[in-house]
Amino acid sequence: GIVSPDPLGFGLQATRDDCTLLNAHGQPQAGLHAVGHPLRGVFWESNAVAEHVPQATKVAQSLLAQLADDATRYGTDQQQAAA
Repeated sequence: GIVSPDPLGFGLQATRDDCTLLNAHGQPQAGLHAVGHPLRGVFWESNAVAEHVPQATKVAQSLLAQLADDATRYGTDQQQAAA
């Protein structure tokens, strides 16, 4: 499946560092993140805004890093194609 439940049945499996959801094989699903209640099994306490803000920050930082990597990669590819 695209995502998998956490072993305790409280939500979905995800990485702790950037809240990326994991598939049935335990592999991260690039670009698929969760915040809040679906991560109760990962962070245990995930019911209030005070817990959601750090999770959302992790997701935002991950997405910005992906965008920067993509911009670098595609910018380099376009420069090489033009050469």
